[in-house]
Amino acid sequence: MIRSLSARGGSGAMELPKEQMKEISYLMPAEHASWSYSEKRSVFIGRVFPLSSDDEAIGIVESVRKDNPDARHNVYGYRLFGDVLREKFSDDGEPKGTGGRPCLDVLQKNNVHNALIVVTRYFGGILLGAPGLTRAYSKAAAGALSQAELLKMTLCSEYEISLSYDQYGRLTRLLDGKNVKTEPPVFASDVSVKLKVPVADSERLEKDIVDMTSAVCRIVFLGNGFYHIES
Repeated sequence: MIRSLSARGGSGAMELPKEQMKEISYLMPAEHASWSYSEKRSVFIGRVFPLSSDDEAIGIVESVRKDNPDARHNVYGYRLFGDVLREKFSDDGEPKGTGGRPCLDVLQKNNVHNALIVVTRYFGGILLGAPGLTRAYSKAAAGALSQAELLKMTLCSEYEISLSYDQYGRLTRLLDGKNVKTEPPVFASDVSVKLKVPVADSERLEKDIVDMTSAVCRIVFLGNGFYHIES
């Protein structure tokens, strides 16, 4: 007989940093997108990229710089979730706070993480002044982000559930229509399935599964993390 196991006792539980636990969801770009426009003969090309590490950010910026050898500036800003929330930006020679800071501001205002915005400027010979530069870089950054598909990443609890074949059929009906992401089940002497549930719904779902199986199941809490679970 499979015995129930407290879903809060999984040895694989991961404690998220306090900064992350405050965030229930955020957005991140699904893929690279770009947008450009001209301001007083200067051309501003905004690019947004999904991001997984600081090293990747550095590599992308260097690649953009290499692909645009005649550009005057390649400013950038990025945000990353990790052990701590990391935010960095660079004005790349523009007056302080007029280039990279606006890129980072666009990500912050739109609750976008794990993303890098790079704005390339081809100088047109007319000075824009600090306020004009800030507006221009903000516009290019926002334009690039507007072209990107944004994925909603939700703070979820991940579980592994083991139960009988008959119970598995009832589980699939219970989960039907719910905002839950499941992995393909593993069929052996019983059925094992992993699923991710928004933390706001996790305790209710635990109780429903225990009640549905009369507590004859095994529920192991694997940890918390951010996942895209919406179709």
